[in-house]
Amino acid sequence: PMIRGIPAKGSNLVLSSSFETAVGLHTIAALAQMLNIPVHPLGIGTFIKTKQDVLLDPLKIEQGELIFPHEFRIRKV
Repeated sequence: PMIRGIPAKGSNLVLSSSFETAVGLHTIAALAQMLNIPVHPLGIGTFIKTKQDVLLDPLKIEQGELIFPHEFRIRKV
């Protein structure tokens, strides 16, 4: 559901997605970092359910963290 208005300072804010490509998930993770959202799980682990992503280099999970490739190489369709 959409959030109405701006959450009060100190409120927990969780960013999440349904099924995004790695590019969309990176955007959510970058937004969380840019907004300095306290460290807690984001709802971006859905990539493990996708059969094929738009990126040539797959995302990885290492020690509970989502690792993005240093460069986004897009798959040609």
